[in-house]
Amino acid sequence: MIPPTRIFEKVAVDEWLSGEITEIQYDMKHLFKASEGPAVKIKIAIVGYKFPKTTPWMLFSYSKKSNLFILFVEPLVEGALEYMSFDLDQLKAAKIKVMFEQKGEYQNILRIRPLENKIKPDPAFMNQEKESQIADVAEVENDDQVPF
Repeated sequence: MIPPTRIFEKVAVDEWLSGEITEIQYDMKHLFKASEGPAVKIKIAIVGYKFPKTTPWMLFSYSKKSNLFILFVEPLVEGALEYMSFDLDQLKAAKIKVMFEQKGEYQNILRIRPLENKIKPDPAFMNQEKESQIADVAEVENDDQVPF
């Protein structure tokens, strides 16, 4: 006996599709290929399609080089800054437009934009200073290292 073939619903590529962020999943000890760390996965319901689309696990980081920041935070959050204090759960229920690209047999998110206005960060999270945020990130990244 063999497992059933999984058929994934294909979406239109290279055009804007309307949708909504429906769920954000967290894994604080996710195993990536070369490391372990905090990760996030985002689920998007797209208008006109039966099944939601889910991102791969992404490093839960607001570094300007991280996929999470480039694809979601910077285009959707007003005044987005590297290592800013921002509650990612504020993206839940955000109305968006998304563009996919075809890469072999896979479809990847190419761009995301807000359908209307960017999300304004909760002021309670914005009151922290950037230096303390960078120190917190450095502490998490260096947590397993032995001091000399």
